[in-house]
Amino acid sequence: HEIREKNGAYGGGATQNKSLFAMFSYRDPSSFKTVQTFGESIHWLLKNDNVTDTDIDQALLSLFGSLDAPKCPSEKGYQELLQDIDESVRQQHREQLLAVNKQSIRDVVDKYLVTPFEENEVAYSIVGKQDIEESDKNELENNQFKFVTLG
Repeated sequence: HEIREKNGAYGGGATQNKSLFAMFSYRDPSSFKTVQTFGESIHWLLKNDNVTDTDIDQALLSLFGSLDAPKCPSEKGYQELLQDIDESVRQQHREQLLAVNKQSIRDVVDKYLVTPFEENEVAYSIVGKQDIEESDKNELENNQFKFVTLG
């Protein structure tokens, strides 16, 4: 809502793997405001009434839809052989997901997101056109962003 409707980005989201959590937007005319919104979203998650049990259930349904989708033999082999993820590991992951609740979300956000944002241990990358408006460029540079031309 904040990134698309208020900041004007075409879209955005979040993703994670074993060692990286990333928030992103694309076709975003307000990149710096979106970076600020990402930081604010961490504190929004910690408020008691913002995440409901229904929100958690819907998120889990979405996750289980992709986790339990049929896998082709090559994908299953890749996971088992190269990533050491077999059916027992997948089942343990399912059980951990089923245990998610409001408090566990707050605990994870506090442990893995609040401190890095507060201690400026996060990295930002804004990729886009070079003909950025001068006022936007100045705002980014005033907030320690550097411009690099690739290619």
